[in-house]
Amino acid sequence: MATTENKDKELGYKSDNPTPEDEKRYIGVDLQQLIGHLIANWFWILLCAAIALIIAWLYLKKTPTTYQVQSSVLIKGEDNVGMRDQGTLTARSQFSSVFSSANNFSTEMDIIGSRTLIKKVLEDLDLYITLRRTDTYQERDLWGEAPIKVWMTPQEAEKAEHISMKMNLHKNGSIDIHGIDASTGKSSLKRYNKLPVIIHTKNGVVSITRVDSVPIKENMEISASIVAPTRMASSYKGRLSISQTNKESFITSLTMNDTRPERSILFIKKLVEAYNSDANEDKNQIAQRTDEFINNRIVLISSELGNTEDRLAKFKKQAGLTDLNSDNKEALQGRSQYETQLADNATQLNLITYLHDYVKQNRTKNDVIPTSVGIKNDNGVMAMINKYNEAVIERNRLAKGATAKNSVIANADVALQDMRNNIERTLAGLADGARIAQEEIQAKLDQFQGKIEETPEGEKQFLSISRERDFQSQLYLLLLQKREENAIKLAATANNGRIIEEPETTRPVAPKRMMIMIVALIIGLTIPILVIYLKLLFSVKIAGREDIAKFTNLPVIGDIPFDKSGEGERHVSVQNNSNSMMDEAFRNLRTNIQFMLHDTDKKVLMCTSAIAGEGKSTVAGNLAASYAFLDKKVVIVGLDIRKPGLNKVFKLSTRAYGISQFLANPEEEDLMSLVQQSDVSPNLFILPGGIVPPNPTELLSQKSLEKAIDILKENFDLVILDTAPVGLVSDSQVISRVADMSICVVRENFSYKSSLFMFDDMARDKVLPNVGLVLNAVKQDGHKRYGRYGYGYGYGRHYGYGYGQYGYGYGQQESSKKKKGLKGLFKSFF
Repeated sequence: MATTENKDKELGYKSDNPTPEDEKRYIGVDLQQLIGHLIANWFWILLCAAIALIIAWLYLKKTPTTYQVQSSVLIKGEDNVGMRDQGTLTARSQFSSVFSSANNFSTEMDIIGSRTLIKKVLEDLDLYITLRRTDTYQERDLWGEAPIKVWMTPQEAEKAEHISMKMNLHKNGSIDIHGIDASTGKSSLKRYNKLPVIIHTKNGVVSITRVDSVPIKENMEISASIVAPTRMASSYKGRLSISQTNKESFITSLTMNDTRPERSILFIKKLVEAYNSDANEDKNQIAQRTDEFINNRIVLISSELGNTEDRLAKFKKQAGLTDLNSDNKEALQGRSQYETQLADNATQLNLITYLHDYVKQNRTKNDVIPTSVGIKNDNGVMAMINKYNEAVIERNRLAKGATAKNSVIANADVALQDMRNNIERTLAGLADGARIAQEEIQAKLDQFQGKIEETPEGEKQFLSISRERDFQSQLYLLLLQKREENAIKLAATANNGRIIEEPETTRPVAPKRMMIMIVALIIGLTIPILVIYLKLLFSVKIAGREDIAKFTNLPVIGDIPFDKSGEGERHVSVQNNSNSMMDEAFRNLRTNIQFMLHDTDKKVLMCTSAIAGEGKSTVAGNLAASYAFLDKKVVIVGLDIRKPGLNKVFKLSTRAYGISQFLANPEEEDLMSLVQQSDVSPNLFILPGGIVPPNPTELLSQKSLEKAIDILKENFDLVILDTAPVGLVSDSQVISRVADMSICVVRENFSYKSSLFMFDDMARDKVLPNVGLVLNAVKQDGHKRYGRYGYGYGYGRHYGYGYGQYGYGYGQQESSKKKKGLKGLFKSFF
C-alpha cells in the first residue's frame, strides 16, 4: 500500500482531500520553463541579435563622426584684475545691489555665449549657409572643401528664414539647380552652362560662384541650406558649452561638438575676438564721449582764438603799437596777478557750463558723460560722473540679454535718473561758485583800475583784446592736453578675454560606436527573449507538462511523442517486441494505469478529450494494442457513435454494424457477433460504433449499455471505451457510469488550458471517475528536453493526427501538417 502511495506521488496524483498547498497554482512563467524555451529557440535569438548588430553597423556607417573642440579662455573682468582705483570701487559699491547679477564672472560667461554675439560671428564667417554632399552611405558636410560658394546677405537670409536647394555640379563646370518655380509653384530644373550664377528669389538674391582652389574631379550632388542667422545662432548656442574650470579661477572652458572640427576651432577664436571687441566698445564709451566733447570744444575755441588774434593784429597796426608791455609795464604789475586768476576762473566756469549744458540736454538718454575735461576743485562731481558712467555701461550690457520690462532694468533706470539729477545739481552749484569767485577777483581788479585811469584809450583797448586772447589760448592748450591724455587712454584699453589654450580637437564624441553596438546587441537579444516570455505568459494553449502542473492537480500518467511518420493520419504505431520511443511511451502509460486502478477487477477504461482533434481515438487504439502485446485479451469499443474514429485507426471496411445496433435492440442482437478481430494482434478486438443514430445521448443512457459492458467484461481482460469529447457533447458524461477510469487526452500546443479546469471540475464533482491526463503529440525538439518532467529516454519522433470534422457540426480539424518555407519558420517561433 505504501508503494502505491509513493507511485501516486510520483505521478503527481493528489488525494480527494487536497491540502491548501495542493490548491496553490502558479500563473506566471516558470524560470526553468523560460530557459528551456530560450535554448530551444537559440537560432531565432541569435538571428535577431545579428540583425540588430547589422542595423547598428549601417547606422554607424550613415552617421558622420562628431568631434569635440575645447578651448580655455581667461576672462579679465575689471573686478577680478583690480584695474579700478579704490575710490571708484567704493563709489560703485553703492549700486552693487542693482547690478549684482551682471558684475560677476557668470555674467561674462553669459555674454560670451549670448545669441547676439554668436549671430555676429556666424554672419562674419557665413556659417548660416551649409553645403552638403550625398555619398553612398551618408551626407558629408563640405565646409572648407566645397568647389562652389553659395551666398546670400544676412539681412535677406533673415527675411527668407530658410532656403534649400539641390544642385548637380558637372566636371565641365555646368550646374543643374533643382528648385520651386515661383510663378507656378511646381518643381523646376534649370541648367547653367557656367558659373557664377545669380538666382533671384522673393526674399533676395542667391549667388553661386566657383571656388578655384577646389578642383571638380567628378560629378557631384550638392545640397545647400540657407538658414536665418537668428535661427542658426540658436542652434550654435545649444551646441556651445561654457563652464568655469573651477570656483577659484576666472578661466572658462568653451566646448563645442561638430562634424567638422576645423569649423568649430575657427568659430571659437572668432567668438572670443567678437567678445573682446564688444567689451572694448563698452569700456571705451566714456573715452569716446570725452573725445567727442573735447573735439567740439577745440573747434569752437580755435575759431574764437583765430578771430581774437586777427582783431589784435589789426588794432596794433592801426594804433601803431608794437609792445605794450615795454611801454607801460610798470602800470600793469599790480593788476597782472588778478588777471591771471580771473582767466583761470573764467576757464573753469566755461568748462563747468559746457558740461552742465551737455548733461541737461541729454538727461533722458542712457549715455555716458564725458570725464577728464580739466575741471579743478570739482567738489566730487567727477567721482559721481565716473560712478554714473560705470552704472550706465553695466545697465546697457545687461539690457542686451533682457527686455525693457525687466525689473532689474527698470530699477537701474530709476537709479540712473537720480544720479543724473544729482550730477546736474552739483554742476549747477559749481557754476554758481565759479561766478562768485569771478566777482571777487573782479573786485580786486577794480582797486587797481584808478591807477591806470591815465592810461591812453588805445592802450586800454589793446589790453582788453590781449586779455581775451590769453584766456582763449590757455583754454585751447588745456583742451589739446586733455585730448592727448584721452587718446592714450583709448589706445591702452586691454581685452577682456584671452585664449590661454588654443582650440583643439580632443576626441570623437559621437556616435559612441562601442556603446551603440552593445545596446544593439542587448536589444537584439531582449526582443526575442521578451517575445518568448510574453508568448509563454499569454499563451492559451497547453505547451507541456509545466502548464498542466500549473493549472490542475490531476496526474499526468503518460506523454505520447509526436510521430512524424503518421502525421495527419490515424493509425496504430506500437509494435510487438519493439523498443522504439513510441512503444516505451505506451508501456509507461500502461504501467501508470495499473497503479491508478489498484484493483484487478477494474477493467473498463474510458478514453476522452475536451475537443476534437486531440488524438483520443489514436491513443485508445495504441493503448489497446500495447495491452494486447502483453498477452491480454483486449476489446476497444467505439462509443463515439456520432463520428466513429476507430474505423480510420484500424482501417475497418465495414461500418454498418456496431454497438449502436446492440444498444438500440439488445434483446435481438448478439453483441459478440459484432466484435471484430484486428490485424494488429490476435489478442486485440474491435467493437465499432456502427450506424450513427439520431439520438446518441438517449441511446447511451439506456440500461443496454450496462448489459453490453458486462458481456464484454466477461469475455475480455480489458475493455477500452473510445468516447466523444466531453467539451462538445454530454455523451462521455453519460458513459462514465460504466467506466472504472477516465483517460483524458490533451494535445500539446493544440488543447486549451481551459480544458484542464474543465477536467479538474469533472474529477472533483465525480462526473468522471479516476481521472488521469495523457499529454499527446509531445515534440522532442524544443524545451521538452529541458523541462522538469522530461523522461530520460526522450521522445524523438512526431505522432498524432487531425481529428477531422466532428459529427453533428461540432469540433474543427486543425491541420498538423508542418508549414513550409519562411512563413512556417516564423510561425514556429511566434
